[in-house]
Amino acid sequence: GRVVGVVHPAFRPLQNREGGELFDRLFHPGTRKYHTGGYLRNGEVVWLLARLPEDIRVGGDDVVETYLLYSNSHDGSQPIDIRLTTVRVVCRNTLSFALNGPSTRAFRWRHRDDPSVVEREAKAFLDLATGQVRDSQKTLASLAARPCDDAAFQRFLSALIPDPAPVAVA
Repeated sequence: GRVVGVVHPAFRPLQNREGGELFDRLFHPGTRKYHTGGYLRNGEVVWLLARLPEDIRVGGDDVVETYLLYSNSHDGSQPIDIRLTTVRVVCRNTLSFALNGPSTRAFRWRHRDDPSVVEREAKAFLDLATGQVRDSQKTLASLAARPCDDAAFQRFLSALIPDPAPVAVA
């Protein structure tokens, strides 16, 4: 009987079971790998994290694990959000970083639309995100294959972080 949040009259709550089932259907049967899940406060915000089958490899042994993150709020503080991330979400801080960090690969849904529409669009997003992982893999492999001697690295650093101009002393 407690108030969870104040929301718009058109707000359509997505129950945890519905959200979990929707997220589950994004993956081919037998390929999903849930890594973590949890809730914040008294359940106002929930998340599920699934490990994607494709990692990003840079060089031989430098591996970046990829995940698909589902989060939902029951208090109206955020939309339903499904995104590609490399952040292993285990707590409030890592969830916040994954949601507000540098990634722009996200599918967001307001709590007003029909869940069947959301599922169709989320599947299209997952296909796009998986393609982006493959594209990132190709780009990073290409960069890793390019030789970089000390002189080239110094030129790169000077262009990226130039030395400050000398200060005139009076």
